[in-house]
Amino acid sequence: MSQHAQMSSTQERPIIEMGNTSTSLGDANRFPKIILCVAASDAHVVGNHMIAMFLRDNGLQVINLGAATPIEEIMDAYQRNPDVLAIVIGSMNGHAVDDLAGLGNAKRDYQVRCPIFVGGNLSVGSQKNNHEVDKLLNDGVSEIVSDPEHLLSMLQKLAKTPTIFA
Repeated sequence: MSQHAQMSSTQERPIIEMGNTSTSLGDANRFPKIILCVAASDAHVVGNHMIAMFLRDNGLQVINLGAATPIEEIMDAYQRNPDVLAIVIGSMNGHAVDDLAGLGNAKRDYQVRCPIFVGGNLSVGSQKNNHEVDKLLNDGVSEIVSDPEHLLSMLQKLAKTPTIFA
């Protein structure tokens, strides 16, 4: 397994890339690219790495910002990679609504043209309702994804050419 790190231009925080960054089909730059991260107050990194490996195994380039990523760092990564197919944000601690408050304003300010998908555990407690989903959708999230296969399906639809996926 290869490991690459690059430094963010605004922070001294490394961007960690783990896993196979090449594909059997040739130059990785030909494949759709996404930004992946975990919401700001969330340090659950195992699921993040599993999603990154799943997406890479299915032919995507993944810019993985890792855990505890504030909105500003997500937007900075987007500015460096405006050609991304999507931004994917995970949350396991249930604080996605708080962590992503202001996302809509940031999307406008940074002129984000790609969709933003959020998945994982979006609220604290065993009783779930659509209140959190509605808040996220009203504050800049394009869609809530339920599992990795759903995410891959959405990304394939965005790419409009599912045959390019490995």
